[in-house]
Amino acid sequence: MVKWVVWEITKVLEGILDDTVEVVPGENEPLFALEPDFDEVVLNHRKAAAEYKSAREKKETQENISEWMMRCGVADPKSPDFRAAQNFSRLKNEVSARIAQGSRLQLIGVDISDLERSLYELSESIENVALIQEIYRVRKHTVAADGGINAAEAAKIKHCFSQGRELYRSGTVGSLVVKPLNYFYALTAYAYGIIILNNPIRFRKDMLPGSHGINYLPDRVLVQFGGDMPRGTFSDLHTSFPQAYIKSPDFEIAYSQLDSALALYKNRITCSLGTLLSMVPEMGDFYQIATGRQSRVHQLKILPSKQVKEPSPTFVIGDGSRRPSRASVERCFPGMELQEIRGEYHITVRPESLHKVNATIYTDIYADLWFIETPFGDVNLPEVCLHFLILSMFSNIMRYRPDEWGGLVDNDVSASVSLATRHYFNVIERKLNALVLREASTFFPFAPR
Repeated sequence: MVKWVVWEITKVLEGILDDTVEVVPGENEPLFALEPDFDEVVLNHRKAAAEYKSAREKKETQENISEWMMRCGVADPKSPDFRAAQNFSRLKNEVSARIAQGSRLQLIGVDISDLERSLYELSESIENVALIQEIYRVRKHTVAADGGINAAEAAKIKHCFSQGRELYRSGTVGSLVVKPLNYFYALTAYAYGIIILNNPIRFRKDMLPGSHGINYLPDRVLVQFGGDMPRGTFSDLHTSFPQAYIKSPDFEIAYSQLDSALALYKNRITCSLGTLLSMVPEMGDFYQIATGRQSRVHQLKILPSKQVKEPSPTFVIGDGSRRPSRASVERCFPGMELQEIRGEYHITVRPESLHKVNATIYTDIYADLWFIETPFGDVNLPEVCLHFLILSMFSNIMRYRPDEWGGLVDNDVSASVSLATRHYFNVIERKLNALVLREASTFFPFAPR
């Protein structure tokens, strides 16, 4: 009987570190519609309204405005028929503004020897109603033009942040036995605020769907998201970042992730925990030790352009010994000049081509950059979304397989899985507050080397 239990636990744990990915087309009722052009619908309606006002003043018509619009064949932008088109308009306009105006975030250098305490203090400092209203105006470039959120809504976000911080603190003092649930619900609480402060189509907490937006498959230890999966916190979190910022003390680059945001709703993705862990920069050699496989993380440096008028930065991917496949790089930098030099890829990105960049790039706590060889086709995961999925999977294993989880924590079954798990929780314990601050404040904290 004991042998059977150990074999069953081992079987489950082997599934944890599998590298399994499946991307299948599928979608629910469209959340976004590229046609009709909603901005044009609004423009036509305003033009017709102005003509109606002029006609009334000149006493050229006795019609009410509804009759006038109907006779002129002008559609009402407030009609539910345009909801998906309006969502897309808000999304694309917000992307354009964020790219044009930059992140507007302040770099904050934090002493590595005092990292956790300093980040905790910064996290606590944003729990202020007036400050949250200001953060909303900073992070939302177009949809906040009407004045932003009111104090009551900001207070809801404040309480979400407070709960997230306390759950995080509880996780830091608890054992690994309970950390997954603490950190997952800490990130979930923070996610509600992150969504309202960033998502171009969410303005109030009561607009958020009630589910996590992901599906856990316990028998196979897999997670599903996107496509025809129920929408929820995860999908809203992903849609919160239809652009990407690369920020460091030396430069800032912004590029569109609009195609990725749309692709999430058209593809159901099923993957394993091992796949997700392969995308965490800080896992480093621990991933290879635990799995025998190379991770999907590759060193990235960006060399500033020597040209002043039309700067064309060079992206350098690889460290001379490890680099991604050429095909994966070409997919992320389509049609751009690519050279192989001393085991590295050098890609020159001209200003007119920046909008074509479709890369997953993460920034570690030191502000070092990492190119992620994404396994999800056209869907790129913002780093906060990656950790949302990982923590969700660990918390599900902990809750629904407490005996297997206990064996993993006690290192009784698989030393490799225990090593990967412990290292990941060391990583997220150190980085969670930095991730939250980068996505929910006006700060971009990092530890200078």
